[in-house]
Amino acid sequence: MSPQRDTQPWIDFSHHLRELDRDTWIRLGEAVSRCEIIAEAPLEPEAERRLHTVYLVKGALASVQVEGKDIDGEEARRYLHADLEPPPSGSFPEQKVNNIVDACEKIASIIEPENGYSKISPEEILDYNRQVLRDLEDREGVVPGELRRHSVVVGIARSVPSRDCGELLEEFCTWLNELEFPMGMEKTYSILTAIASHLYLVWIHPFGDGNGRTARLVEYRFLLEAGFTPASAQLLSIFYAQTRTEYFRQLDRANRSGTQMSEFFTYAVRGLVAQLRSQIQLIQDLQRKTIEKTVSS
Repeated sequence: MSPQRDTQPWIDFSHHLRELDRDTWIRLGEAVSRCEIIAEAPLEPEAERRLHTVYLVKGALASVQVEGKDIDGEEARRYLHADLEPPPSGSFPEQKVNNIVDACEKIASIIEPENGYSKISPEEILDYNRQVLRDLEDREGVVPGELRRHSVVVGIARSVPSRDCGELLEEFCTWLNELEFPMGMEKTYSILTAIASHLYLVWIHPFGDGNGRTARLVEYRFLLEAGFTPASAQLLSIFYAQTRTEYFRQLDRANRSGTQMSEFFTYAVRGLVAQLRSQIQLIQDLQRKTIEKTVSS
C-alpha cells in the first residue's frame, strides 16, 4: 500500500457504485440513449459545423469559468461569433479559452470509439496540462506539464504530498487501462469512468496550476470514448460552470466523505441528462429550419 493511503484513503481507484441509487442508474440509461440520438442525428454540413463550434467554445469558456474567471455576456458573444483564431500570446482570458479549444480539438482528432478503448498514460495527462497552461503568464512553482513540487490545499483539505503525485498518476492510468465493463454496459460505465477520473485527478491535484481544466479534459476524452460527439462531450463542463457553487460543494463533500462518490455521480449525471435534452431540442430546431428552408425554396 502506498504511503498516501494513510492520509488519503479515498484515492483507491474504484468507482464505488454500491451506493448509487436507482434513479441515477435510470438517468445513465437515458444519457446513453440521448447520446446515441445526437450521434445519429442528420444535420446539414453548415449546421453541424456551427453546432460543433458553438459547443466547443461554450465548453472551453465553461472550463475557464468553473475556476472563478467570470466572462461577461459581451465577451461570450464575441467568442461565439469568432473564427477561433489564436489571440495575442499571453492575453487573458482569451489564451486560457483558446488553450482548451485547441486541446479539445486535438483530443477529438485522436479518439476513435469505433476502434475500441485506447490506453491513457501519465505522459498524455502531462501533455494535457502543458496544453492548458500554454503561453500563460509564468507563476512561481508552476511548470506546464510537470508535476508540482509543493503542497497545495484542495477545497478545505490538503492534497496528497507532492512526492506521491507521480506514483498516483501511474496507478490512476493503470486502473483506467485495466478496467473491464459488463457486456452491454460499456457506454454506461464509460460515463461513470469519465466522472470518476475527473474526481480522482482533482483529489490528486498533481500540477502547480490547471488541475481542474486538465481533469475536465480527461473527462471529455472518456466521454468521447463512450460515443459522445465532440459537441455533447462538452456538456458536463457547461453544467459545472452553470452550477459552480454546487460543483465545488459536491467536490468538497466527496473529498470529506472518503469513498463516497455517489452524490457527485448523481449530481453530474442529472446535469448531463438535462444538458443532453437541451442539445437534442436545439438539433431538432436546426432540422426544422432545414425542412422549412427546403419547402420554401
